[in-house]
Amino acid sequence: MSTAYNQAKMRQLIDDTFASEMRDDYQPVYDGVVNPAVFFDRSQNPLRVLWILKEPYGGESENENGEITYFNEDPYNTSLLENIVRHQDKYWTIPTWKVILLTLDAMYTRNSHLETPCNKFENVRYTLDRLAVINIGKMPAGTRSPDSVMKNLYERDKIRNLLRAQIDMIASDIIIGGNTMKYLLEDLFKSESNEPVVKADLEKFPKGYRVDHFYSNDKLFIDAYHPSQTEWTRVEYINSIIASAFYWADNIAK
Repeated sequence: MSTAYNQAKMRQLIDDTFASEMRDDYQPVYDGVVNPAVFFDRSQNPLRVLWILKEPYGGESENENGEITYFNEDPYNTSLLENIVRHQDKYWTIPTWKVILLTLDAMYTRNSHLETPCNKFENVRYTLDRLAVINIGKMPAGTRSPDSVMKNLYERDKIRNLLRAQIDMIASDIIIGGNTMKYLLEDLFKSESNEPVVKADLEKFPKGYRVDHFYSNDKLFIDAYHPSQTEWTRVEYINSIIASAFYWADNIAK
């Protein structure tokens, strides 16, 4: 059951979850929905998409013993949402966010040819208004997030409960895991107990358009690589996601 979205409540849940870890220069990086007024308006955003990534990037310092400490890089680094909006041009140059924005743009404009998503992005603001993203970890971290670290984070009850609350509040139609579904799938499937969850038959999709995904009549879960991945070309990565989304929306979703 979804819960009405409340950004202030979400921030408080994040603060409560990570209170024991905070320092003056080490604060949670808040995530969620960039523009709730647009995201939750079906006339403006008929297909709600949520990205679930790993951890926010922060600054780091190393002491004489080789111990690394992470911190918020600047005053705006405590809000991923404000940061993205404030520094749109900067985020458009970062591979992770460029791929996310291109994917959403193709999805929202119903890019039908699925051949070569453009590298030039004319309408960043339009897509940002329809962006929802949460990280499993909320505290500043390094550029790499080992599986062992992410697994330990997700297995902490407070973090697991926080993520469940965020997912329920955002109530998206499609959830895209950026190399995070392996931690989330079991819990996500449990939450969809009213509708059977099925693993998609990838043979229905041509080569270059295949990514593992699972679906019910009211939810699609896409088990993608992280958007900054280098295993696939950018075109293959984007096309595999939007092909899955289009097929589900047109043939399965209620």
